[in-house]
Amino acid sequence: MTERGEIDTCESSGSRPNADVALVEVALTPPIPGRGYLTYAVPEELRQQAVAGVRVRVPLGRASRTGLIVGEAAAPPPTVAVRAILECLDAEPFLDRQVLELCRWAAGYYLAPIAEVIGTVVPTHIPRRRRARAVETGECAAPIPDPSRPLPASSLTLTPEQERAARAIVTEVSAQCFRVFLLFGVTGSGKTDVYLAAARAAVEQRRSVLILTPEIGLAHETAERARAAFGPRVLLLHSALAPGERWAAWARAGRGEAMVAVGPRSALFVPLTNLGLIVVDEEHDQAYKQDEGVRYHGRDLAVIRARLASCPVVLASATPSVESFHHATSGRYTLLELRDRPPGRQLPEVSLVDARDTPDAADGRTTRASAWCSTGLRDAIQAAAARHEQTLLFLNRRGFAHFVQCLACGEPVRCTECSVTLTLHAARRALVCHHCGLSRPADQACQRCGAPVSRGRAPGTEQIEGGLGHLFPDLRAARMDRDSTTRRGAQARLLRAWHDGEIDVLVGTQMVTKGIDNPRVTLVGVLDADISLNQPDFRAAERTFQLVSQVGGRAGRGEAPGLVVVQTLRPEHYSLRAAAAHDYAALFAAEIEYRRSLGYPPFRRLINVRVEARDPLAAERLARDFAATVRSALGSPAGDPELVGPAPAPIERLRGWYRWQALVRGTRSSAMRRAVEHGLRQIGGVRGSRQARIVVDVDPCSML
Repeated sequence: MTERGEIDTCESSGSRPNADVALVEVALTPPIPGRGYLTYAVPEELRQQAVAGVRVRVPLGRASRTGLIVGEAAAPPPTVAVRAILECLDAEPFLDRQVLELCRWAAGYYLAPIAEVIGTVVPTHIPRRRRARAVETGECAAPIPDPSRPLPASSLTLTPEQERAARAIVTEVSAQCFRVFLLFGVTGSGKTDVYLAAARAAVEQRRSVLILTPEIGLAHETAERARAAFGPRVLLLHSALAPGERWAAWARAGRGEAMVAVGPRSALFVPLTNLGLIVVDEEHDQAYKQDEGVRYHGRDLAVIRARLASCPVVLASATPSVESFHHATSGRYTLLELRDRPPGRQLPEVSLVDARDTPDAADGRTTRASAWCSTGLRDAIQAAAARHEQTLLFLNRRGFAHFVQCLACGEPVRCTECSVTLTLHAARRALVCHHCGLSRPADQACQRCGAPVSRGRAPGTEQIEGGLGHLFPDLRAARMDRDSTTRRGAQARLLRAWHDGEIDVLVGTQMVTKGIDNPRVTLVGVLDADISLNQPDFRAAERTFQLVSQVGGRAGRGEAPGLVVVQTLRPEHYSLRAAAAHDYAALFAAEIEYRRSLGYPPFRRLINVRVEARDPLAAERLARDFAATVRSALGSPAGDPELVGPAPAPIERLRGWYRWQALVRGTRSSAMRRAVEHGLRQIGGVRGSRQARIVVDVDPCSML
């Protein structure tokens, strides 16, 4: 995005004439919403130190702020005085030029000020000076071994199929050549072993490795496996670390003391030296897409960083995104396939159960506490328990009940700030909005008719956990979702108990679909596959296949065979049939034709522009004005690119903001961005105001 720097012209003794000093662009951290970089003068005594990538303290109004130098600035008019940098906080650049270039690319592609990009990815907490010195010297954490000393040797026994895939990656690592590999292998086929073998080759050549995971829990598990292979010189980075720990990790990476870094999407920007390999594990996962602030995609930026570093990048998944697989089959990416699990471990059998035949509470054959469980799944859980095996139950809906409905008038209880229903949390005796956090007592009367009694509908994980105790009183059940893992270390403790065999049945949300490699698990139950299938999104079928395949792949990873029971009202749907047959090719064939016929990715790019306002009429008016300016920039209404909308968003009101959106679609990405930029310039300062705002989402993963 083309930016113009701004100048803090507040008069003070720090103002200096433009002709006498060097000028630099400074991005404040955290950034000022809606503004780009600011221009400051560099005093003579700081000229050697004040280079791109160095953090500085600068005056702003009557206070001072921390920022990061992003480059040299053009001279403003001679009549304008520019204030000077107060001090440099780093002896060496905190961000190297490669990461700065990545930030610049992200700012241009995702239509965001570079200050917002840097503010999104750089830790914003600045330690006190004593603490800062400890961070710089590494005194605030355990020391890392000397980089010149070798990594403990660890044995990775690869199958011939894995060996071929690893050798192809290592060839590009040794050649220091950029190439994108799609490592496509069925669940349990050993993709991790392949990229760890390639990482070992990079480390042996004194080159660093970056491994991205979609979430923090999986990052911990991956880091443990990396430490088993490379020893203590493995760096774990994520947003849950204490501020001092994050600064120490970044400082160590910049000094070249860490050879392998593991973390979720924000770890992509850590300043590793001599980068030799990037891995994006579970590349299909939607968690790689930032859903607030700068809406970047970690997987796509990983490809850009690999190109800047002249190194290969491995995108690994058992269920690749349609876009990535299309790139692989069309020759843009190099496809590496792992078709089989290791000898003796077979893919689980998958059974599709028509939920229309499941006994309902109304027929008297069962109670509400057990209506969620088909007869076949109930028998399978009992059989697994009799063999001292474990069961994993997946339901992508937390809480006790998805919504509560009045028995008198039928009105569901809705959020007053969002156009969604409230979810019942029985343990808290509260109705909660999962979007804005609004909470109200569960026993309040109906808002419409005043009736005192309501009933929960569509069970969530909390209700299933209770139902397990009713159906199987002798089994030890536990729940893993966002509500049960809020305390620090709760998820790790739960997984430890699960792996130690202290839990017989684990029920959870999307958190249980990946990273759980437990040989005792022989049964997986998908309780309601229609939740994701019925989403108003063109990727709904693809995501359903991915969820069912990923969670089903947790079964049968040991010597005992696995079974997956999928309960659905649409057993004939092609995505579920493909998942039952472990047939990604069938899913891809259906999806690619669907996308081609409707002009969706990968055949066209998308930019979703959402207009939000506190007043509903203002939101509509602003959306229509913005759409008109974009259409004028696009030219022909039926051309390429084209504008679709504006229209109310699927969730029309969220956290008190009324939302409209318009979709720019086309094959010419640069023309699309220019048209949106034109619209943003015409709208002006409304983008970040308190009463109205515009959110730009390039390559959106969700249209809600």
